[in-house]
Amino acid sequence: SALREWMGARGHSAAVAVGWWGKLKTATQMVALLLLLLACPGKLTALQPWGLGLLYAAAVLACTSASGYVATAWPLMAPKSLGIS
Repeated sequence: SALREWMGARGHSAAVAVGWWGKLKTATQMVALLLLLLACPGKLTALQPWGLGLLYAAAVLACTSASGYVATAWPLMAPKSLGIS
């Protein structure tokens, strides 16, 4: 999100628009946290493994989403395109 905001400030917001990987990551993260909050503290319930598994999946999706943003923004972050000689 910081990369998207920074690119938007430079007039390239369309190049790094929110993608489906990011939306899927956010949804997975929300469900994971909900399951972990519903699990009984101190007891291993059926919700905890599912919540942790989804949280790890959200971490993988975050890396996938971030790599897509960086790959798109990298050519626009080159010193020449930023006006640096």
